Amino acid sequence: MAKWTYGIPCVHDFDPKDPKHIQRKSLVQTNPLTGKQCIEGGFRVTLKKGTVVHETELTRFPFWHSQPTQTAATLQIALECYRGDVSDLKFRDEDREGPPDQFEELCRVNAVIPESSYERRRSRVEGKAGKYYVSNFEVVVSFGATEHKCYIEWKDEKGNIQRGPVTPIWNDGPMGASRSSRCSPESRLQGSSSILNGKVTSDKAEIKPQQVRHILPRTTSPAGVSKTNLIISFDLGTTFSAASWVLVGNSPDPPIYDVSEYRENLPAKVPTVLYYDSIGKLRAVGSETLDKRNIADALEQEWTRVEWLKLLLLSDSLAHQLCRAPTTELPRNKNLVEVIADFLQYMHNLSLKHFNETMEFDRNSLQEMEDRITYIFSHPNGWNIPQHPLMREAAIRAGLVPDSEDANDRIIFVSEAEASLHWCIQRRLAIRDLEVGSTYIVVDAGGGVINISSFRTVGTGPPVFEESSIPECHLEGSAFVTKSFKYFVQDKLRGSSFGNPDAIERMVKDFDSQVKHGFRDRQQEIVVNFGKSQDNDPKFGINEGKLAVRGEEMAELFEPTCSAIVNSVNAKVVHNTKTAVVLVGGFSGNRYLFKEIQSRLRGILVTRPNDAA
Repeated sequence: MAKWTYGIPCVHDFDPKDPKHIQRKSLVQTNPLTGKQCIEGGFRVTLKKGTVVHETELTRFPFWHSQPTQTAATLQIALECYRGDVSDLKFRDEDREGPPDQFEELCRVNAVIPESSYERRRSRVEGKAGKYYVSNFEVVVSFGATEHKCYIEWKDEKGNIQRGPVTPIWNDGPMGASRSSRCSPESRLQGSSSILNGKVTSDKAEIKPQQVRHILPRTTSPAGVSKTNLIISFDLGTTFSAASWVLVGNSPDPPIYDVSEYRENLPAKVPTVLYYDSIGKLRAVGSETLDKRNIADALEQEWTRVEWLKLLLLSDSLAHQLCRAPTTELPRNKNLVEVIADFLQYMHNLSLKHFNETMEFDRNSLQEMEDRITYIFSHPNGWNIPQHPLMREAAIRAGLVPDSEDANDRIIFVSEAEASLHWCIQRRLAIRDLEVGSTYIVVDAGGGVINISSFRTVGTGPPVFEESSIPECHLEGSAFVTKSFKYFVQDKLRGSSFGNPDAIERMVKDFDSQVKHGFRDRQQEIVVNFGKSQDNDPKFGINEGKLAVRGEEMAELFEPTCSAIVNSVNAKVVHNTKTAVVLVGGFSGNRYLFKEIQSRLRGILVTRPNDAA
């Protein structure tokens, strides 16, 4: 007999007649791919508590996956259990009386969803008819007494049922329970959750703390690295990317260099953007995409613009937020790994160029050093195991490392949680007044994601920290504020002659590059430049090619980001202990965002460095 209820987190299509949906109307989002309205935070029950489960009985977990092209897709799916007592559960927030850790992971399933399972559908996105492809499939699990079998089933284009293998990763969990005691519905599950088309609930899981010590620039090489070694670090950002390098082994305090000479008069960060032509040939990448001639050629020759690479690598724990994510199209004859490889190759070449121009080595020494470079990739808190092999494969394709065991030794992954902590410690941000037991929270606000990490101070001389909760990742970065603005003006200008796609795109461009960064408070009325002096429509707030937007309207665009940060921080604050919150990342430089976080987190020290980005 099943001791708990089992099912899958999901996103429900909005039903205006369903009382539970009406109560959550404020959570309704429009899926940019399908054009449908949906509500996050759902849970679909597949096996109810108290159901008798026989050894030969099959439990089916239904899923669907949509994408812009009809190609095979590799997914990681999570199956979960609910330990509460609500019998007709449709949303995860219905059981308000139970403990916060009621939803826990059963297992993750790695599956290849075949091309033949996808059906073409019609959609309306932003007023334009379009197409997308949907696969409806089931993960089938047999909970045997001694062995747990798992596979997927789907119908092909002729309606025949097909079956395919999967790779289940049964959740041993942080408590260290064995597979045999944790896989069956009769057992009590412990662990973090990671889901497809649902909401993550991992911050309350019990974890074994990981100590993170005070690290200054290395005075000795990492384990396995030769005495004099070049280390290059890549920060693949949602909207902008950067690189830095350090030569370790010869100096007690080696300097760290930012690769800043990407292009004259440009900052160290470059756009995470690539242009491909109609046959899939790379035409421009990074700072090259800012060149006016390339922009003109891209429009004239209809090049494919690829961006949001980090979101395309989205882990299943964040997949429920995809209905708000900006969309992008992969070029013809290219998959995601190949596109990332193109971008890494570009960043790598520029990094080596900067290194060669900065240091003086003879050709032989330089070649020997390049053959043993160590590469560090930082990644969002929301990434899981599947993203590492994809990035490693991209690095091999880009020529950074050979396709051998050497690749594993020379590629290091570090979460942005730990990277941000080290960055803050080196600059002694809010460190001076910390005491043993203090809570230190780092909020890394970037272009796409908000990484929030909490640490407990266990030593002060020098500072020593340990993780006090599982790091969080929210898709509420700067790009999502811009996306919300686009939806806002589309609705605001409905019925205006300036509500056409071209005018709106010009508004969005000015908002993203100028207006958003200068917003300060709710009393400030801002103007968005998009047209000429003769462009007027007073009824819609348009005067001389400028759209007026009230401060209150601007504040609403920032609200999801502010709420995500404040709610997360409040959940991590320990009563009667000193707490410091440090905002870092490019988006933390926004004055309104910083002031709003400060005002809402009363009694908590909130700070940010001048060079937070």
